Amino acid sequence: MCLTSSYNVTKKSCQQLADMLICGLAAVFPDAGISARTVKANDGRELPAIELTMPGLNARPLLFMEKIFETYMEDGLTDEAVVAMVANGLRTFLRESHAAERLCQVAENWELAKELVYPVLMSKEASEDLGSGVIQSEYLDLTVTYRIVLGEACACVTDLLLSKWGISESELYEQALHNLHRDASLYEMYEDPDGSAFVPGIGMRRASVPLRRRTMYLAARGSFDALFGSGILLDRDFFRNISSGSGLYIIPSSVHELIVVLADGNDGVGKHDFAWMLHEVNREGTLVPGEVLSDTLYYYDPVRDVVRIA
Repeated sequence: MCLTSSYNVTKKSCQQLADMLICGLAAVFPDAGISARTVKANDGRELPAIELTMPGLNARPLLFMEKIFETYMEDGLTDEAVVAMVANGLRTFLRESHAAERLCQVAENWELAKELVYPVLMSKEASEDLGSGVIQSEYLDLTVTYRIVLGEACACVTDLLLSKWGISESELYEQALHNLHRDASLYEMYEDPDGSAFVPGIGMRRASVPLRRRTMYLAARGSFDALFGSGILLDRDFFRNISSGSGLYIIPSSVHELIVVLADGNDGVGKHDFAWMLHEVNREGTLVPGEVLSDTLYYYDPVRDVVRIA
């Protein structure tokens, strides 16, 4: 369906769409205040919009009708489909906004934040984009940073927060590592039917010790899809507990998780094969640049009880 080129027709149509959306959204969000208003654009036009006031939320979502109208016309959506589309977007916005506001409240108080702080490993290149004031230190060829993580919302720990909390960087490290060790989990990865790759599957089961040979495991912070689990590389207790005295190769698959495999008994697949696999995965472009952790393969040495570059 072609869009109308007449501004007057489009304006009238947008206003009609706004009236329909106000009625539809009022049924979905009965506690919200929903009203029509106009916003003056840079070119002087007055754009029809809908403003929502949500209980317990400082932010006020503003929906511009022109963009919604374009989608409505181009995709040939029904009124019900448009209401559902906008409502889903608003639910996401509300969820993220509530989490962000809660995160700000938590960050103000160390007693609230201390159980939610985690170490997060990043590449040195990625850490350069964090800006000044973010707490950082070096570990092997990586950079250690810290995040307050509340669901999908997170915030970097800065010098200012550390000063506000009245703790030292070593106290921050100890608490963050304690939290990560508390939450760290290991999952068995399943092989694709064609045997070409190991992938985390829906319903992936937690791994048991001792680990099995010729099997890959995913180390994550809690659930296998949780954010920011790369800091497990710092946790020697975790690797000591799962190694049963055997050496482990640790593949830094992203800033969110690690892949662990026994170093011996893999039918001739060894260090160089895992390093090549890591390099190829990082070059495939499946990760956004900020989520790529490293091209380096790591090794847990059970004799020296250290993690080192393989």
